[in-house]
Amino acid sequence: MQFLEKLIRADTGRKSRFHTLRGDAANWKVLLRTPVVFGIGLLRRWSGTRSGSLWIPRNAQKEIEKHIQPNWRVLEFGAGLSTVWWAKRVESITSIEHDRGWYTEIQQKLEAGGWKNVDFRFRDLELYETAVKDIESGSMDFLVVDGIKRLECMHEAVRLVKRGGGFVYLDNSDVQSVERLMAYEVLVSAAHEQGGYVMKFVDYPPGMFQVTEGTLVKF
Repeated sequence: MQFLEKLIRADTGRKSRFHTLRGDAANWKVLLRTPVVFGIGLLRRWSGTRSGSLWIPRNAQKEIEKHIQPNWRVLEFGAGLSTVWWAKRVESITSIEHDRGWYTEIQQKLEAGGWKNVDFRFRDLELYETAVKDIESGSMDFLVVDGIKRLECMHEAVRLVKRGGGFVYLDNSDVQSVERLMAYEVLVSAAHEQGGYVMKFVDYPPGMFQVTEGTLVKF
């Protein structure tokens, strides 16, 4: 891409930095924050610091924060600084990771912070989604699908989420790949079949100067 086109569109898959890969535009409240987001992004790139927030659309995090309860059991497919974020707020979190180097880095952060409420599980690519087979169906309050093999993981998330108040969050639900679109369809279909409530969020994630989409379902 030429410089001007990259400045406007970020990548070839979107109309502009203000549109998701699905083609949906951010609302005016999000757009008003654009100068601040741009400035913060430059500062973080210059300083090399990482945000302590969830790496998801800002308005999605704000919605999630409204519902968090200290006695929650959380499961995330795809570990990161989010693992620490959750550990500070809920009773327990189970996190699944397939990248050995990243697993080691996050494990060191958990040990340094003294977090004892994290069940951190390493699984390679072939066995990734099987890491949760020992967890009882309908026992998790909140699940995050944000790693590899999202279709298989989404089937597990729908199995594990509590009915009558549990949540499943699919990050980057605007990515137009067959696997991710199928994962999205599994989540939305389960919501419709079970009377769940589907919420979509379009906003800037921390440190990124382009909007993304996340989908949250309350079952």
